[in-house]
Amino acid sequence: MIVRDFTGYRKKFVQLTRRFGEDFDVLPEDEFDEETEEGNGADKEAEEDIGETYQEPLALDGVLFGYYSREDAVEVSMKWYKSAPSIGVLEADSGSWSVLAANPELIRRLADADETGMRSDDFCAMLETCGFVDASDDDELID
Repeated sequence: MIVRDFTGYRKKFVQLTRRFGEDFDVLPEDEFDEETEEGNGADKEAEEDIGETYQEPLALDGVLFGYYSREDAVEVSMKWYKSAPSIGVLEADSGSWSVLAANPELIRRLADADETGMRSDDFCAMLETCGFVDASDDDELID
C-alpha cells in the first residue's frame, strides 16, 4: 500500500478548546457563491431534514491532528458533543484519509478504547504516544 509521502511535514495536534474556548461551532456554514447565486445547500438541507427548530450542535471539545508543512496541511478532527461527552466523533474527509492510513497504531488504540470511551485529554495523550506533538499553545501551527 502506498501512503501519501509526508516528508517535510510535522506531525502535530491542536486541542481546539485551548485556542477558541468552550462551545465552538462545529458545523460548516452554507457556502454561497455570489456570482452564480448557488450554495452547497447545507443550511437548506438541514432545515428540511430537521425542521425550523434546527440548532447547530456545539462541541464541548475538539482536537485537530495531522501533518503540517508551511505549504499544506492534511488534518483530521476528533470532537466531543454535549449529547455524548465521553464519545469522540472522528471526522475525516477524503483528502485526509492518508493521515489515518499512515497511523495504524492510532487506529488500533482507538479500537481498544472504544468500549470505555475517552475524553479529549485522553485522546491527546494517545496522540503523543503515537508521535504527534502538541501545538495547542503555538501562535502558528507550523514553526
